[in-house]
Order: sequence, then C-alpha cells, then structure tokens
Amino acid sequence: MAITDWPVNERPRERLLEELRVNLFAQELKTPVPVSVRRLSKQWEGMRGG
Repeated sequence: MAITDWPVNERPRERLLEELRVNLFAQELKTPVPVSVRRLSKQWEGMRGG
C-alpha cells in the first residue's frame, strides 16, 4: 500500500518527517502528500490527546 493511500493520522511519523525534509530542502522533487511543520504539529498534538 502506498503512503498516499493511508489516512493522514495513520502515516508513520518518521515518514512524514522525511517528506518534510524533502519539502524544505529539495522542493523540486515534490512530496506525494502535503506536509508542513504546522500539519505535523497539529497531528502530534492530536496523538497526545492535546
């Protein structure tokens, strides 16, 4: 199953961090899913129940 087929809240955090690195440092490569610091922070807050 491709990472893009997973619901956002079930994607491994490590994979999303890798996508963020690509988004920040190699933008010409593009990411398969939209990712940003804000999105990651929001997801992690939800995982912590905050």
